[in-house]
Amino acid sequence: MLIGSLALIWASLPFLKILALILGGFGLVAGILGLAAYSSIGKGKIWSIAGILASLFAVCLSAFALIQAGRDNSSENQLTQVPLRHPMNATGSRGSPDIDSDWVDAGTNAVQQGDVRVRLISITVSPVDFKEISNAVGPAKGTPKTAPKRPREKYVVIKLRISNAGAGRLIQYAGWSGPLPSGESTTPILQDAGGKKYPMKVFPPGREVIGQVANASIPPSKWVDDFLVFEGIPERVEFLRLELPADSVGSKGSFRLQIPGRMIASR
Repeated sequence: MLIGSLALIWASLPFLKILALILGGFGLVAGILGLAAYSSIGKGKIWSIAGILASLFAVCLSAFALIQAGRDNSSENQLTQVPLRHPMNATGSRGSPDIDSDWVDAGTNAVQQGDVRVRLISITVSPVDFKEISNAVGPAKGTPKTAPKRPREKYVVIKLRISNAGAGRLIQYAGWSGPLPSGESTTPILQDAGGKKYPMKVFPPGREVIGQVANASIPPSKWVDDFLVFEGIPERVEFLRLELPADSVGSKGSFRLQIPGRMIASR
């Protein structure tokens, strides 16, 4: 009875479910042995029966909690599609026959994992605007100056919106354009239908793309917009596939968006 009662207490605590399951098993064994020691109904036999019931309840409660926790963890990393209120796909369809189950049509849906939702805002082939950090000697040294410039080179510029669709936690976002605080790489992958990959553009130190986010804290129901810049110019592609590592939002796996070629604008 004492073992079963202790197992019940442990089963109610978040981090002792496995120990409660083991302790409840010991309580069952002890209760059965105690029950076998008495040939007639008496005080000892009643305590044994009560101990068996308490231990059995603790085992069932712990097992249920562990199974439920496993389901919650698996669903946390599962990708889901969230229909856009104003689809950008010109056909107005909710999907495309070219898209398999692992990829989300960026023209009609956002992709969501847990509380993090990612949607495509725009994709253009254009120059980028950037700001330079002035190194001039004087009071203004090191002061960021917004000075839009348009270099000749054109890039694939993708604007994404990263939203916190949850209600109870703050999402820490480490921009996909740079490394994680731990130093690990979070480089997105962009490739077309033929398998050709477009590498991310790395600008020299002191030049930062306007709108690019190094890191941000996203409260519930809020969002942050970020820009990704890739080298190369896709010509008459059927679609582009963008894979974004979920490590940047403290999760596992990746966000996968398939961008129809007709959505690519030129500027």
